[in-house]
Amino acid sequence: MREKVLVQANGDSTKGELVEFISGLGGVAAIILTEKGEYKSFILSPDVKIFNNKFKNESAAMPVGKSLKRFMAEQEDSYIESTIEFHDGDKNEASRTLKISTATMYRKIKENRKLLNS
Repeated sequence: MREKVLVQANGDSTKGELVEFISGLGGVAAIILTEKGEYKSFILSPDVKIFNNKFKNESAAMPVGKSLKRFMAEQEDSYIESTIEFHDGDKNEASRTLKISTATMYRKIKENRKLLNS
């Protein structure tokens, strides 16, 4: 059985199943079978993020001129939001996937947003 994944690239999100990773001279590509039955490939770069239950973000843009705290808040917020999106907005299911309580998830979202909006 293939892993269900969510790919974020170029401002779009694609849900599907991870078929395989291919490594070559041009870098690493992920082949995804979308929910529509189409195969799509994504060259992994700082702008392409792949999420599932086994691995978090396969690629994260390197921060320049940011504090570690701000960078970590951005990554955590992005991962929580992607997990919620992966579960079609079901926050209880997302918190189970993240292995945290729903209350902790809401607290993390609130704390991260406060830091990111300051």
